[in-house]
Amino acid sequence: DISKACTRLLSKDQVLDTSNIEVLNKVQTLLLTRDEPFPSLPHRGQGPAVIDVETVKKAVASLTNSSAGITGWHSSHIKVLCDSSEGLQAMTTLVNMILHRKAPDEVCDLLNASRLIALSKGDTEGVRPILVGDILMRVVGKCAVIAEQAVVVRGLDPLQMAVGVKGGQEIIIHGTRAWMDMHSKDH
Repeated sequence: DISKACTRLLSKDQVLDTSNIEVLNKVQTLLLTRDEPFPSLPHRGQGPAVIDVETVKKAVASLTNSSAGITGWHSSHIKVLCDSSEGLQAMTTLVNMILHRKAPDEVCDLLNASRLIALSKGDTEGVRPILVGDILMRVVGKCAVIAEQAVVVRGLDPLQMAVGVKGGQEIIIHGTRAWMDMHSKDH
């Protein structure tokens, strides 16, 4: 529930001090490290796709209001920038530079950094880490998903119906109902 999350973020009682070594240790046990490999996805063989202006336009249009990351930019800044053809072209160039690692490593590393907000889990000793990534990386990610969606769908097929499958949710619901009907006589 978004209002519950917002209330917790605005409550000073819920936000923990990340300079406290105990809080920091709890947060670090919950987060992935760079040494842990990500699962491999299907690969097209020639590296990331080159992102075109229309893909960036679609990705930017889908941005929702969110917190600013390391650059301090907000989704509204990106939308205003991309209102002009020059701004949209500049954003397309930037997206491709980041996606293809043509930007300096230091820039990519900074853009991949996230702001950490550690929330208390209430009555327990637990910590809920909230990481706020940068809007530019969200745009790059959205562009990559739009450009590679068909490849990812083929790689996940036939194990899933929720990503890129028209009517996938209905297929899941009806399939589940049919399975339950078939097996309800067993119990």
